[in-house]
Amino acid sequence: MKRSFWILSYKLRELTLEKIKRNFILFLSLCVIFCIGIIVGIALERESGVNLVYYNHCRKYYLDIFDAEYTFMKIVWQRFFGALVVFALIFATSLSVYIFPVQFILFFYKGFLLGIICDIIITQFGVSGTLIIVIITVPQNLWLFFVMAVASLNGFEHAAFYRRLRRIDCLDIFAKEHLVYFVMALVAVIWEILIVFLIFRPLNFFV
Repeated sequence: MKRSFWILSYKLRELTLEKIKRNFILFLSLCVIFCIGIIVGIALERESGVNLVYYNHCRKYYLDIFDAEYTFMKIVWQRFFGALVVFALIFATSLSVYIFPVQFILFFYKGFLLGIICDIIITQFGVSGTLIIVIITVPQNLWLFFVMAVASLNGFEHAAFYRRLRRIDCLDIFAKEHLVYFVMALVAVIWEILIVFLIFRPLNFFV
């Protein structure tokens, strides 16, 4: 069982690296767009009303980490649903090369939100906010970005395949592959849960 797991992990890693090599320009473009989104999120001056919405979201995100009422299942459900929406959008926009460019907007907005969250939480919550960003938010979002990017590359290959051959009989294969990437994305949820319940809850004097 253990040996099978490592063999599967090795094959998945090799397939992922091959997919990045085949579509390196697209992968690099997604990285650039994501980074631009982060920079814009940090640097852009926001109107007071818009800023208040993001501030309230960030404050809730910060306080929920230390709130005992914010249970294990609530974290799992919120993060699971958020990842589900993102990967459903990637799947839907991978069905045609004509709507595939929508994913660039998705990656930009993902980076934009990360930039805003980092800016507000570090500015407003000092040391504890910085620790949350460094230990939870950034690693979690970088992993999510990587898995999203690989899923996007996979989607692009399938979209090109459909356009070239005018057939969708391999849609079930694409759906299974996409499900694998979705499960990989859930590693970020596990990471957040471990950090919250093993480190930040015991150190709730930060609040």
